[in-house]
Amino acid sequence: MFSGQFVATVFSFVSAIVTARYLGPAAFGLIVLVQVYVLIIDRLVNFQTWETLIRFGSKAEAEAEDSKSDFQDILSYCWQVDLATAVLGTAVAYALFPLFSSLYGLSADMMTAALFYPLVILLKLTGTSMGFLQLKKKALQLSIAATMTGAFRLALVVVGVALSLDVIYFLVAWAVAEMASNLAILAFGYREIRRHGFRPLRGKPAWTTMKTHRGLARFTVISNLHSSLVLACKEADQLIIGATLGLESVGILKIAKQFTLLISKPFDPIAQMIFPDLAKLASNREYDLFKGLLIRTSIGCGLAGLLAWIGLYLFGEPLILLTAGASYLDGYPVLMLYGVGVTIAVAATAMQPAMVSLGLQEQSFGMVLVSSIAYLALLPFTLLEYGLIGAGVAYTAFFVCQISGLCVFTYRRLHRLGRSEVTAAGPRSQ
Repeated sequence: MFSGQFVATVFSFVSAIVTARYLGPAAFGLIVLVQVYVLIIDRLVNFQTWETLIRFGSKAEAEAEDSKSDFQDILSYCWQVDLATAVLGTAVAYALFPLFSSLYGLSADMMTAALFYPLVILLKLTGTSMGFLQLKKKALQLSIAATMTGAFRLALVVVGVALSLDVIYFLVAWAVAEMASNLAILAFGYREIRRHGFRPLRGKPAWTTMKTHRGLARFTVISNLHSSLVLACKEADQLIIGATLGLESVGILKIAKQFTLLISKPFDPIAQMIFPDLAKLASNREYDLFKGLLIRTSIGCGLAGLLAWIGLYLFGEPLILLTAGASYLDGYPVLMLYGVGVTIAVAATAMQPAMVSLGLQEQSFGMVLVSSIAYLALLPFTLLEYGLIGAGVAYTAFFVCQISGLCVFTYRRLHRLGRSEVTAAGPRSQ
């Protein structure tokens, strides 16, 4: 799975680089802003049902091994949430689009083409499929889907460059590629769901399932708010930069971020892969094994991320010149600062699934909320004072504060659980 995700990352990276070099920073920045606008609305409205399915689905399987009914209800609940939020997110994106268009000065032709992009949200029915594939140890299929659609996106970009097409074509091509990615994941997941004898919409209505499974609705909302805040800090800064420094700065920052993806993106599947194992260890109260898995994952990811950052430090500037071109060289200092923050985040790859497994999703949300508000509030001032480099300074400070807080919460919970297990074991041993 790791190699498949890396190949998909390379395809995405090359597609962005080729598009950026062909269009230039300003036109490329415009595509990035439209993409970020749709992505943020999608994450704010479209719940992360894959986490819900893994958390409550694995519990239902463990408690009712002879019956599939509880798991079917959870599966149906997640699918209903996917459908409802996809429709809602699409409606919100179209409703707010005139405001977005006027804020960033989209031309009439660009606005017409950009109206195609929110349809990506309508096809974002992937949460349940992703969760089921991970729960059944079929995550390799997610990598296959990502690789296929990454190659498809690159092919569309190459066609646009070969035919000397304008920015409108590239905007539509990127949207079509994202739709293809969503459909591929949905198809893989649906096939696997049917193979195990389940049907997405066969269970009880969502509101009935929420009543019979305590904490289900609360977990769904909290996990979505957490992911939305994480995304807001990763992507919403580009909207602020576009309004503060202009489209060209957005394009330059995006290329810097694309290079940091070479550090972070290959590690994304690890959080999804390790979550079911951590959830089961926590459910079985095997906290020593839980802690060992968390530490080994953190050390391994941290060392690999550090090596990748050193590589970018040594070769980042000539790579930007060789790939994106001289117009994007101002992004190298930003790349180094963003790289520090991303390396810290990579080392903490297992922290979020660990906190969710320990029932600390609300504490995690609170920590992310505080650090996110501080980051987005600080960003305009650092941009005005230091220019684009200010974004890198604020981004690194954000990750240092956030990850430090998450580590403290996790350590305290594991320490408390470990002591309670020892206390409980004492009388039994006597």
